[in-house]
Amino acid sequence: MGYKRKIKSFEKKEFKESFSNKIKREVIENILKDIKKLEKLDFELILFGFYLINKNVYKNILNESKTKIDKFLNRVINNIYEIEKKNSIEKYSTSNREYEKYIELKVNEIINSLKEIDKKQYKYILIGMFLSGGYIADPKRAYNLEFNFSLNKLEKEYKEITENIVKYILDSLDIKYNIYEDKEIYKVYIRKGDEIVKVLALIGSGHGVLRFEEERVIKSVNQELNRNLNFETSNMQKMLLAANKQKDAINKIRKNNIELDKKLELAAELRLRYPEVSLKELSEKGNISRSTLNQRLKKLEKIAEEIKD
Repeated sequence: MGYKRKIKSFEKKEFKESFSNKIKREVIENILKDIKKLEKLDFELILFGFYLINKNVYKNILNESKTKIDKFLNRVINNIYEIEKKNSIEKYSTSNREYEKYIELKVNEIINSLKEIDKKQYKYILIGMFLSGGYIADPKRAYNLEFNFSLNKLEKEYKEITENIVKYILDSLDIKYNIYEDKEIYKVYIRKGDEIVKVLALIGSGHGVLRFEEERVIKSVNQELNRNLNFETSNMQKMLLAANKQKDAINKIRKNNIELDKKLELAAELRLRYPEVSLKELSEKGNISRSTLNQRLKKLEKIAEEIKD
């Protein structure tokens, strides 16, 4: 009975969509909304971005269980083919190799003409890369955007070509990035908020840009508050140390029965009466200027230092 209740509870549980998936969904929705405005080359560049992340991208199209991103890629392919959606898969589903050859043909066309393409259109390559192998953390937790590539298990020549193309695209878009690589992983990552916002703006994620800017403002305000708090705490500590030093000096003078003139006696009385207030507050209570009171308290400290223990 208890086991059944656990299953029922699990089924009712709502799973929160990750920040990264929200951004991907927004990017897909924006492209589909403006799909009639895009040129065939734009779709070819999106496909090229997918291909850079994973050379075997055609398998995502032919796979029966499709994610939202696979379905979107299918729409991209359809727009490249310029034929009806229902016919696109039929045409290339008979032979995986035939389908793969078609995509590689398109990719090679892009590679050969990449430097001739308007660099403003490189954003579509970035979109394909992000949808295929991108990850972005919620800015509330960390500033982190990554592109994870399936390169290390592939032939060396393909790996080197892809690395050079990716670097060329990111450099052309003036995006500052780092690369991490070991035997199993090859990824391009960005940790700076300004650069992440730049990428989000390029791929058309207004929500992502606003979310990042909002979080950056919150962090900036919190940092300023912390700085002010630390400053106030530091000043308070310094003030208390100075007051305690003055109080100890006065007590030492009185213990040794050293006579003081009226002005110094007044300064001594004020400090002992108000041992924890700031110099400014103390000067106001004694109706003396802050600088004058400070000089008198310093003089009391000097007198105490001259007393032999």
